[in-house]
Amino acid sequence: MSNPERINIHDLVIEEPEKQSEVVFDPEKIWKEEDFEELQKLALGQGIEKHRRDLFLNANAALAVLDKQRLPALTDGIKEKIWDQISTPQTLDEDSLCYLHLGNLAWASQISPEFLQRSRDDKYVRMHRLLPGGEAKSELVPVLKKEPILEQVIELGRKQLEDYKSRNDWRHIFEIAAWLTVVGSRPKFDS
Repeated sequence: MSNPERINIHDLVIEEPEKQSEVVFDPEKIWKEEDFEELQKLALGQGIEKHRRDLFLNANAALAVLDKQRLPALTDGIKEKIWDQISTPQTLDEDSLCYLHLGNLAWASQISPEFLQRSRDDKYVRMHRLLPGGEAKSELVPVLKKEPILEQVIELGRKQLEDYKSRNDWRHIFEIAAWLTVVGSRPKFDS
């Protein structure tokens, strides 16, 4: 008979609670005060060259994500600069237009959800076409309709996503899907 007081410890398994690893991003540990000050200047539009309009929106969005307390007050002037960047056509290519505006709208939504609810006026771009015989014709072409911009860029984003899926372009699929998710329209993928 075995002695119940003698236990073979080699057969015992000690269960330890699983350790949770938590990675916390703390901008205060990475960024210096001077870095935040520089970002705040850019967020106010100071020192930005005209051809780098994207820095204005990006600086505001970065502050909104890193530390919303450091975000400059959203004055009407700042709101209009952000809105202008979202809604101003910079290309005639509908795919690029969606790509550009969807990304900008996603960043702007981090600054304030109000940017997802705004409508815009019709915007036109002067397009030049060559007619048969070599004659050039110039005409104004509407780029986005007068309706809430969010619905338009989501619709264009979904179309573009399907196009990228048909081409197996996973880099752009990921990017468009991420932006659609940020603006509240996460795409569903078939298995």
